[in-house]
Amino acid sequence: MPKCPNLNCEGSSRVLYPARSSNDYEKINFNCTTDTYFKPQLSICEKCQLIFSDLVFDFNDNNLEQKYSEVIDDKYISQISYKKKYFKKMFSNVSPFINEKSSVLEIGSYYGALGSIIKKHPKVTKYLGLELSKHGARYSNEKFDLEIVNETIEEHSKKKLKYDLIILADVVEHFNNPFRDFQLLHGMLSDDGILAFTTYDMDTFYPKIKKQDYHWILPFHLFYFSEKSIVKILSEKNLKLIKKINDPRYVSLEYLLEKLLIIFPKFSFIWNFLKKFNFLKKLTVKVDLKDLKLFIVNKS
Repeated sequence: MPKCPNLNCEGSSRVLYPARSSNDYEKINFNCTTDTYFKPQLSICEKCQLIFSDLVFDFNDNNLEQKYSEVIDDKYISQISYKKKYFKKMFSNVSPFINEKSSVLEIGSYYGALGSIIKKHPKVTKYLGLELSKHGARYSNEKFDLEIVNETIEEHSKKKLKYDLIILADVVEHFNNPFRDFQLLHGMLSDDGILAFTTYDMDTFYPKIKKQDYHWILPFHLFYFSEKSIVKILSEKNLKLIKKINDPRYVSLEYLLEKLLIIFPKFSFIWNFLKKFNFLKKLTVKVDLKDLKLFIVNKS
C-alpha cells in the first residue's frame, strides 16, 4: 500500500477505489472542461483520512508545469459568461472578510473570469494572477486587462511579497504537494490576511453515494479533501479555518447536459436529443449537490 504523502502523518493507507483503466499521465487532458478521462486509483490514509490519487507519485513539479503550460481550453472560454455569474456570487461570500484597500493574489487564474470580478471590487486596490497556461494568461490580459504571470506558487513565494487575500478557485485539488504549498501560502499572507479556496468535501452525501463514479474524480485531481483532512493540514501550517460555506455552481444547460452524458451514459439518447435545441445555450442552471465548499482561512 502507498504511504500517506503527508510526511508529518506517517499513517498507513488502503485502496479506497481501484483504477478503472491505465494510469498513463502522458495521455491526460489537463483542460478543466475535458470530457475524456479515466478513473485513477484513490487511496485513503487510515490516520489522517486524506484521500489521494496514485498519480501523486508519478507527477513532479516539472512535468505538471509543462502540462499546464500547454492548456488551451476553448470550451471554458465559451462558458465564461456563466463562470462569471458563479464567481460573482462566490466572491460576494469572500469580500466581507477582507479589508479596504486589499491586495489580492489569485492562484490558478485560468481565463480570468474570477479575476475580472475581483479587480473591479471597491475593496481591492491591486490584483495579480498566477497561471501556468500561457494561453489562459494571454487571454486574461487581452480580454480583461489583468496582470497575470506564468509562475508557480514556489517561484512567486521567493519574491517575499505579502497579500491581504490569496484566493484559489478549484485549484488545491491540483496541488502535487499541498503540504508544501499551504506552507508557502501562509508565508505570502499578511498578518491579518485571508486565504480563501474552493474544493469538494468528500465527507458530504453525494461523493459518498457515487463513490468512484463521483464526477470530480479526475486524473489531474491529485488530492481529495474533507473538512477534517483540510483542518489537519491547515493546523500543521499555522492556519485556521474560520468559515465553511456551501458553493453552488452556475452553468449553461447545454454544458450540464454534456456532463450528464458522461455521468449517466445510459440516458445518452435524452441528452443528445435535448442538445439539438439552441436555446439551451442561453439557459443558466444552478447546480447544488452540497459537495462543493468555500473555505475561509486566516493565520492562527
